[in-house]
Amino acid sequence: MDIDIGLIQELCLYLTFSLIFSITLLCTILFIRTRDTIIAHFTGMLYPITILFFFNFLYTYIFATGRQSIFSIKTTEIFALFGSLLLCTLITLVLLTISSYLLNLLPLEDKRKRLGKILSRLLCGIFFFICIFSIILLTKKSWDTTIRRLIRDLFLFGSLFLTIHSIVAIIFLKSTVEPEKKQLLKGIIYSFLPLVLFSPIDFFFLRQSAFKLTFIVYTIFVVSMYLYINRYYIRYYEPEIEPLMPQIDFFCERNNVSKREKEIIHLLIEGNTNKEIAKILYISINTVKTHVKNIYQKLGVTNRVQILYKIKLNQQGE
Repeated sequence: MDIDIGLIQELCLYLTFSLIFSITLLCTILFIRTRDTIIAHFTGMLYPITILFFFNFLYTYIFATGRQSIFSIKTTEIFALFGSLLLCTLITLVLLTISSYLLNLLPLEDKRKRLGKILSRLLCGIFFFICIFSIILLTKKSWDTTIRRLIRDLFLFGSLFLTIHSIVAIIFLKSTVEPEKKQLLKGIIYSFLPLVLFSPIDFFFLRQSAFKLTFIVYTIFVVSMYLYINRYYIRYYEPEIEPLMPQIDFFCERNNVSKREKEIIHLLIEGNTNKEIAKILYISINTVKTHVKNIYQKLGVTNRVQILYKIKLNQQGE
């Protein structure tokens, strides 16, 4: 039985995109629940990577199914221009966000961090203009050839820059004191150091392939981001409730919470619904909703997990 290598490559690309998209969606849901700036920061790094892989997946799907023939010549030219500019922007944005993320982890003085950010932006700007220049050189070709070469060469060339990030992370790993930042630096090393091997293989042997080994690198990085966000969420927004119970009285007193509201906070933290709270306290569900609304306004939160977060911070402050 003949094995369709192209189909396997397209399937691997689809699975990679699906995993990255799912993780980004999960992290977005966590941010919506918490409105946490740290979760927002990490989730924001995932969006350019997700859109970049979606663009790659969409392009591969269009040409694998032969759907490019439905476009008119004028439409294909517009698609070529828009798609090329979008691809260049996405690759540059991915490099810029990962560079900023790395600089924030390094044990550097503020002055050196600012200098590093300026330098990284300058290099990303140069890379972007190289991309634009490449588009100009390729416009004499068909739009298919233009985007194909951009995806094939510029993506690999841009990704190769990330090996510098892994080397910088190795240099500063020992001097990093904070365990959390040290763990995140290891994530960068494990994610991007394999590019030293993967990039040559992709360039010389998998250049025409729909799936490249470089995609695995981005997948590892996205998974490492999700694991960190998940640990952070569980630690601060889904902690063990029992150790927090002694802190609730002091927390409520500190925030001018009434006796009835304190009872409802206890029941909310235990996971009871409004209907269950009304039944336990022998009050109407509308009264419960009014109390819950007042509690949220008084504490500046929008849901139960944010109350847990504030109590957790209050405990650490003590």
